[in-house]
Amino acid sequence: MKILHLDSNHELLINQLNDLGCTNHEDYTSSKSEIEPK
Repeated sequence: MKILHLDSNHELLINQLNDLGCTNHEDYTSSKSEIEPK
């Protein structure tokens, strides 16, 4: 599963999601129109 984080999260959450096999992407600067196609 791919997860796009739009706000900062606790490092533990991201590590646990990685352990479950998730792919985490962090994007704190893109506009809504740039994020919607992702």
